[in-house]
Amino acid sequence: GAGRADAAGGRSPQVSADGGHLVFLSRSDLPAATPLHPRAGGDRWRVYGRDLATGAVTLLSDPRTDASDPRISADGRVVTYRYSTPPSKGRAPARSAAGTIVVDRGVSGKGGFDRPGNVRATDLAGAPGPVPA
Repeated sequence: GAGRADAAGGRSPQVSADGGHLVFLSRSDLPAATPLHPRAGGDRWRVYGRDLATGAVTLLSDPRTDASDPRISADGRVVTYRYSTPPSKGRAPARSAAGTIVVDRGVSGKGGFDRPGNVRATDLAGAPGPVPA
């Protein structure tokens, strides 16, 4: 469990209840990871997913933001995490953003997580508010 994330310079490992998938945070840009977002340098926390059967690693978060608090569903298909961006420079007032992302790693529902075109990330900041009672 945790040793696999630690070996990647990671922290906050979470294993799916079925034992098939792991998510973790790392500040490293892991070159073997398949990115779901364009790569970016810097020292930001990133969320990675790992298929424990195949060893495949996928960068799940946007590396231009700091990610935290990754969580994984029982079957490993859905991952959530919080993100934040640094305040904008050169603009007044300086603004930062924060929110929660939900990543569906198998949109088709037919297995095979993290394949191109089969992943959808949703920023809950843009979701509608609660439905009035």
